[in-house]
Amino acid sequence: MASDVSSRPIGLPAGGAALHRIAAELGVPPAAFADQEGPLKAHRETASLLRDWSTITNPADRQQVLDLVEALAASRSAPPVWTPLKAVYDAGTIVHLDVAGTADLRLLIGSGDWVVTAIGVDDVGALIEAFSLAAGETVSCVGPHLTVVQIDGGEVLYRTAYRVVRMPRVAYDRIAGMVATLIADPAVQAAIEAASMGKAATSRAAAWMCAPG
Repeated sequence: MASDVSSRPIGLPAGGAALHRIAAELGVPPAAFADQEGPLKAHRETASLLRDWSTITNPADRQQVLDLVEALAASRSAPPVWTPLKAVYDAGTIVHLDVAGTADLRLLIGSGDWVVTAIGVDDVGALIEAFSLAAGETVSCVGPHLTVVQIDGGEVLYRTAYRVVRMPRVAYDRIAGMVATLIADPAVQAAIEAASMGKAATSRAAAWMCAPG
C-alpha cells in the first residue's frame, strides 16, 4: 500500500524500498506514510526531511536524516515534558527557564498579574534580548514577533500579536537584572547552545533535502 505511488502523500519518497527502509528505521508500519491524518504526514518538518530521499547516497548523511526524522516524529507525537532548569525570584517577579530534552526551551517572565512566555530557541533568544538593556538605556527592541519599547520616561510597553503588557521602567530594570543572572548560569548557557545546535542541524538537513540532486 505504502509503495503505491498513487496513494503516496505529496512530499514523501516515491520509491517503495525507501519507504520500507525509513519505516523500519522509525519502527512504524509502511502504511503510516499513506495515512493522510497520521503524525508523520501532519508535520511539515518530517515531510521535508523525507522528500527526495533517493538523492542522498552517503550512508552517514542518510543515517543523520533518519535520526532527525525519528526525533521529529517523536517530538510531535506528544506534548513536550518540561523540566525546570533555573528560576530567579525578586520582589514578586520571576524569570524561569524550562527545558524539554536537549532541543527545546521555554522562558517565562512574570510580575504581579501578568506573565509572558517564549518557546523555542529563537523566541527565547528574542525575549532575552528584549529584556537585556541596562538601566539608563532607552528601551527599544523591535523584532518580527515581539516589540518592547519605552513609551515615556516611566513606562515600558511589551507587545506581541496576542499580548500587550505595560510595566513601570523600574520593573523592566529589575527583570533585566534577573535575566542577566539567569543567562550567566553555565547550565543555562549549555542548554541554549544545545538547542541552537539542534535547530541548526535540523535546518541543514532540510536544506540538503531541498537541494538539487
